[in-house]
Amino acid sequence: MRDERVVLTIYVTVLVAISVIAVFSLPTLLTSLGPIYADYRATLFSNLTLIEEYTYHIGETGKTMLYRYWEAPLYIPPKLLITEKPPPEPLTIEEPHIVVVHVDCPQNSIPYVKDYQGLSLLYTYGPEYSTYLREISIRAYKNEAGCYFPGGVPLGSYTVRFTFQLNPPVHVDGKYAHLNIMLASTHIPYRQVEVVLAGFDIVKLYVHVPEYSVERVGSLTIIRGSSPRDVLLEVEFVVPRDSLEVVPTYTTSVDDVLSKVDQANSSYSLAYGITKGAFYVFAAALLAFPLMLVVRYVFTGTEKRFTVPEYLSYIPNPSRKPWHVNLLFHKDVVKMDENAFYATILDLAKRGVIEIREVGKDDVVVEVKEVGTAEDLDVYERRVLEFLREYGEGRVFSFKKFSEMVKKDAESSVVRARHHFSKLTSLTRTPREAYTYVMQFIEPRKPLPVYVMVALLLVVALTVVLIPRGPEYHIYPMGVTAFSILLLVEAAVSYTIPSYVFGRWKEDYYREKLEWGAFRNLLKDLAKLGKYAPQDLVIWRDWLVYATALGVADKVVEAMEKLNVPVPKEAYVPIVCRPIFTRTLATTRAAVSSGGRAAGRGGFGARGGFGGGGGGAR
Repeated sequence: MRDERVVLTIYVTVLVAISVIAVFSLPTLLTSLGPIYADYRATLFSNLTLIEEYTYHIGETGKTMLYRYWEAPLYIPPKLLITEKPPPEPLTIEEPHIVVVHVDCPQNSIPYVKDYQGLSLLYTYGPEYSTYLREISIRAYKNEAGCYFPGGVPLGSYTVRFTFQLNPPVHVDGKYAHLNIMLASTHIPYRQVEVVLAGFDIVKLYVHVPEYSVERVGSLTIIRGSSPRDVLLEVEFVVPRDSLEVVPTYTTSVDDVLSKVDQANSSYSLAYGITKGAFYVFAAALLAFPLMLVVRYVFTGTEKRFTVPEYLSYIPNPSRKPWHVNLLFHKDVVKMDENAFYATILDLAKRGVIEIREVGKDDVVVEVKEVGTAEDLDVYERRVLEFLREYGEGRVFSFKKFSEMVKKDAESSVVRARHHFSKLTSLTRTPREAYTYVMQFIEPRKPLPVYVMVALLLVVALTVVLIPRGPEYHIYPMGVTAFSILLLVEAAVSYTIPSYVFGRWKEDYYREKLEWGAFRNLLKDLAKLGKYAPQDLVIWRDWLVYATALGVADKVVEAMEKLNVPVPKEAYVPIVCRPIFTRTLATTRAAVSSGGRAAGRGGFGARGGFGGGGGGAR
């Protein structure tokens, strides 16, 4: 298989795996139950009595309270309380509210209520329970009813039953009454949800979120489904005004209730549909992106066919400078790495511009010759030579001393660390002139043009900013955000694909690329290298220069040692200098990156409902 196809196959395989895992596991992750969840069943009668039954499933220790809290004011009638001292009469509530009628708790637990004023009271009185009132008062929310387990909630399932009398705001006109009851907005996951509207002659019904099934059975309307953590559960409906079995206390007259409820829910349905649609569009885009890379390669990246042996036992083009070989034929076409630096040092030594004076297991020392002895140098070679001169002592450069000096400077001065970092990175940064040079050989292309990346970034940013958010949109906003960010990440990752994969080589330069690849295959294959090993040490030195440029110098040195060929001093440059250079670069990068940081309701539409809150455990 050709080299660019191997590279593309690896990238596409990884991206497909990431996309498939994300698209098919994210919804499961967002809707996962976790160790604590509940089954929820509620019945709302036409007299506005609400009976809720929570079956809590507790799979985690450390919990002491199973509760249900409201975002609306919760009222406690004094007559329901059994205490030594009756609490003071609550203030007159002049706004829609909820009245606690009964709390039924499991055995060995204490039913309690904390009202809208913050007053905490027990439904069950006894000397052994009074000591827990203060702890309940501190830990419970306002507008909360629940069950307190003094010894902690044992693992298992527990059913808690609440009875409330709702006094919600009601919108009325001459004929109809409109109610919007928010049963949950912030809650633990509900594995199963069943809401029964009993005795209502429903004219219009909207369930928020619209993922539930609705069934009419006689005078009952049954709503079923499930509710992930903190997803809205709300029922909005219109009934004939005279069908309510209770006269609403808090009414607001509006013109044409049916028109108002339809208008509000049309806007919500549109926003919900857009959000849900964006979720699936980004999911599809995520799955399609790796395939798009394949299509783009087929149409833009395929090259002319050349027959080149798998192993080549000679330097394909000795006229190429080592850093040119590193730039053009090793990894990405328009990107150099530190091997260009090591190979250039070897080449300059071969040409007599510098001399490798001393070598050891922990240092390499080179001497820069007089300027007059140097050949004409290109821009990158001059940069290497200037580096050696600047950090040398009397034109003698020691990698070990250089590393120690940089480490000392980086610890004492961020400014000096930045200077050293700039010099070091300049040795691995592709010179500007190199891009012009590269264009003689190839038309490099990235998988996506820059303007497409910018457009994608803008689309994702606008989508994330403008997409509606909140518990009334189910898991879709979180999914859109996750998918869009992941799509951007995949697009960014695709930019690391070597330029030659999607680019096209000019003339017959693709043949030379294949030949350098075959030569590299020989250098890194010890068995083959032994078979074709040259007898002349000069040829070994030449091979070593280009082996360094191609990132396989260690293999050549290993082969020389096995073949009992004297290892030249040049071999120590890539072997010994690499760890020194890498550590020094890491030291300056850390110093630069750390430098300068300082220490240290009842209205129309979704979420317009009265109530809120939901079941939980703490």
